[in-house]
Amino acid sequence: QEATSFDFKRFFNSRHSIREFSEQEVEVEKVLYALDIARNYPSVCNRQAIRIYLITSKDSIARHLKYQNGNRGFGERINKLIVVTSDLNVFSRAEERNQPFIDGGIYLMGLLLALHGTGLGAVPLNWSTHSKSDRAYRKFSNISDSELIISFVGIGHLQDEMTTPKSERNSIDDIVTVIR
Repeated sequence: QEATSFDFKRFFNSRHSIREFSEQEVEVEKVLYALDIARNYPSVCNRQAIRIYLITSKDSIARHLKYQNGNRGFGERINKLIVVTSDLNVFSRAEERNQPFIDGGIYLMGLLLALHGTGLGAVPLNWSTHSKSDRAYRKFSNISDSELIISFVGIGHLQDEMTTPKSERNSIDDIVTVIR
């Protein structure tokens, strides 16, 4: 009971995609702590397909971000970068073809909440690219062809004041069908 005796709705709703990071250096240990929390994500048959690449130097981050199309205007402020992948080798049947994305999405949300819980800001960056760019990035980064790239995650310390994206959410009535 003690583990659930806090206002989860408030915590969950206080997480935003952050694009305005402070200049403060992010401690690698703090990111590793969040990664350690996130590894408790649920996965199909407990296969734990997620693999993580943590990029720590500003120069290396800039080189990796050149392959991702959604960080213009704020990418240079990202202090640490994570690449989340899902290892296809742990899946064996055609029926599981979507599972790397499902497990990857579940992990990604857990990671974002873990980073938020440590007081760090984070922004998930999509990997919506064509096969030529995917191959070029894999060659650059040495990420195996057996790993499906799920997302990049930019990390930084929060500023005292910042703007965050605000998107109206569909109402519960618009998204829920109750079947009795």
